[in-house]
Amino acid sequence: MSTPALETLAALCSQPEGPPVIQAEALSAEEVRQLTALLTARGVEARVIDGGKLAGKPDLLRAIADAFGFPAYFGHNWDALIDCWSDLSWLPARGYVCVLLRADALRAADAATHETLLEVCADVAQRWQEGEEGRVFKLVRCPGS
Repeated sequence: MSTPALETLAALCSQPEGPPVIQAEALSAEEVRQLTALLTARGVEARVIDGGKLAGKPDLLRAIADAFGFPAYFGHNWDALIDCWSDLSWLPARGYVCVLLRADALRAADAATHETLLEVCADVAQRWQEGEEGRVFKLVRCPGS
């Protein structure tokens, strides 16, 4: 992905408007580093999850909890994910992005978990957008790498 394309992706991730799930090309490790740096410069915290290492819901929830530094009370279920992603008071920022690399691998391993994740992201993005602070929440879905 070219630098202008990465800048466009970072801009999409920084705006409350638009879809909560952004489809992107496969990103190399260097492109992920560049994207997270661009987002950090915009006050957006980005965390990266590798769908190729996830067999299903327990792995996904554990990876997200680790990446976002969820509190010890995180319940490892969908409602708890919504609650923690809707709070993130321990990670102050003007927005949040979860980059899901090799998303197609997660979908192949557990299609229901993949689809529920997309629904959760839409719900959380709406909560942040409607909140008094109008913060950003996005999922960048990269099919493969």
